[in-house]
Amino acid sequence: MAENGVAIPSDENDAPTSVSDASNSSTFDNEDHMSSNEKIVIDEEENEQKLEIEKIEEKKHEINKILDENEIVLEPKVGMMFNSEEEVRAYYTQYAKQAGFGVSKRTSKLGHDGNLKYFTISCVNQGKARSKATNALKPRPKKNLGCKAKINATCCPDGKFTLTTVVLDHVHTLSPGKARYFRCRKKMDSYVKRRLELNDKAGIRNSKNYKSIVIEAGGFEKLPFGEKDCRNHVDKARRL
Repeated sequence: MAENGVAIPSDENDAPTSVSDASNSSTFDNEDHMSSNEKIVIDEEENEQKLEIEKIEEKKHEINKILDENEIVLEPKVGMMFNSEEEVRAYYTQYAKQAGFGVSKRTSKLGHDGNLKYFTISCVNQGKARSKATNALKPRPKKNLGCKAKINATCCPDGKFTLTTVVLDHVHTLSPGKARYFRCRKKMDSYVKRRLELNDKAGIRNSKNYKSIVIEAGGFEKLPFGEKDCRNHVDKARRL
């Protein structure tokens, strides 16, 4: 029907779609589209995280193959041979845990070809005690006791390492029961750090987060760190 030359719709169903209706429809479509894209991104991130954890686990198992944490090792002797620097470190670190002292790398030297020629691992109490306290009335505890216990490892022509110097005597009391808490052992591997971060993002509380790591490790005594260390790492990760 026409009135004064202007077309008038004869029925509501014949009414043209308004601009606002078309806009709303487009908005809903975009929202659905964005929602779908966001889901894809989230799924991709979760898959990447799973792959990352799997890679870390594989690396962890490879490292553990070098030396079982529960293996009882013999005391070091001159002439002992190892396939790599990592094997020497793993061996002496395990021996130190077994005996009850901490270790640290003291010196190392590279050859003309740039490869490691020799290195020394010693007791953490090596060296002279020096207090850095500015207040003479409140001196800080002196940690270094001049302990001479150490091993020197030299690289052989075939790339293996042999112990050339071994000093076993310590000038302090050894504490096998407390060895896992020494700073040299109080470290988290990449796998544990990543698990803590992912659990925190999932809203898991620090206490439950730590307990999940304990259960996976097989008990508190299997971990060289405590709940406070886990909490500190999570807090640090949140600030990044």
